[in-house]
Amino acid sequence: MVMPDYRNRLIMGLAQVFEQENKPLFNVTITDIVSAAKVSKRTFYEHFTNKEDCFLALYEQNSFHVLAKVIEAGLKNLSDQNPCLSKATDAILNSYLEELLIQSNLMTRLYIDILAIDQRGLELRYFILYTFTQNIKRLPFPQLEQISNTEILLFLSGINELVLYHFHDTEFIKLEDLNKTIKNFIINFSNIYKKKYLRKLIIF
Repeated sequence: MVMPDYRNRLIMGLAQVFEQENKPLFNVTITDIVSAAKVSKRTFYEHFTNKEDCFLALYEQNSFHVLAKVIEAGLKNLSDQNPCLSKATDAILNSYLEELLIQSNLMTRLYIDILAIDQRGLELRYFILYTFTQNIKRLPFPQLEQISNTEILLFLSGINELVLYHFHDTEFIKLEDLNKTIKNFIINFSNIYKKKYLRKLIIF
């Protein structure tokens, strides 16, 4: 007999509260979470000290879910027969933006409320950005050899901040504008490294 995964049910319960009610973590109660998860408060405290702990677990779990989706999208659109970086990056970006749309309320709360958590929130945010950087760097893009981890981190951090601005003020930065801005940046970013690569070839 498979035992219920109460911890995951609680995490999904908080996700459900965010998606259905779109209220900040500050206003979410333990009662809200256990009600959505259909478990008792005693069960909650067996797995988490407080709602912030539950939030951090949700943030990490959701981040790795999104990472798996974007890496899968990139690999599906990149092979020895199809080494087109622009097609792969478009697929990665579209997959990422699709995740933002599918659970827009949840993603809004994750992006904004992580900033209100204590030092653990900041450290988790940095850890996720670092993990995304490492995984993107490992993709079999020939052009990535010319780009440092720090430059990829800078690029991903910029996207992260743009998305945060979008969730903070959807009129200031619309999702369609976000898509266009990032794609244009990727093109310009790629062109810079193409020129650097060509200059190296000329020198040698």
